[in-house]
Amino acid sequence: MRTAITALALAGLTAGADAGHFVSTGMVTLTSSAATVNVGDVFTIGVLLTDNIPGNSVFAFDVLVSGSGAAFSTLADSIVVDPFDSGFVFGFNGQVNPDGAQGLGGSSDILGPTFDRPLDNVIIFTFQVLATQGGSISFNPEDGPGPNLAMHYASSALFRTLIAPVNYDEIIFNGITITVIPAPSGAALLLLAGLISTRRRR
Repeated sequence: MRTAITALALAGLTAGADAGHFVSTGMVTLTSSAATVNVGDVFTIGVLLTDNIPGNSVFAFDVLVSGSGAAFSTLADSIVVDPFDSGFVFGFNGQVNPDGAQGLGGSSDILGPTFDRPLDNVIIFTFQVLATQGGSISFNPEDGPGPNLAMHYASSALFRTLIAPVNYDEIIFNGITITVIPAPSGAALLLLAGLISTRRRR
């Protein structure tokens, strides 16, 4: 459940980006602990935030990740916020879904007046997936189900006591595809066993 401060910071203070020469771009990029896995393997999907704004910038997030393709199962209790334990995420609210996971939160430096703990280049949360069928599984991020955009950046400190989030001009979503190697069929296992038996007799 969102705290009052989180709700205020993520929804009530949002303002449009100023029109000008610079186009602010946020990027939500998925990572994986492995690009290729076997049926029965568990792998970890991470959500990484970056942008094109120099210095401290990424302030808040509301991201939904969904997977499709070959059959898989998400592990219900596997969501981990800020897995490197850097304490950068404040007010996290998230869950694992049958086809992925979702989470929202903000920088732990929400009250300023300086912005010392941005979410730039931070993997904000991870979750685990069990591969159950050969083929490929694609995971894609998008705006989360809450009222906020997937990312916000921080404006100058408001009255030097609170940092206000601002909408990016654009947000780029970078998905990821995992290749799952099928388990050998029963017939293939019997053939392999037969070949091993034949070689031993020789």
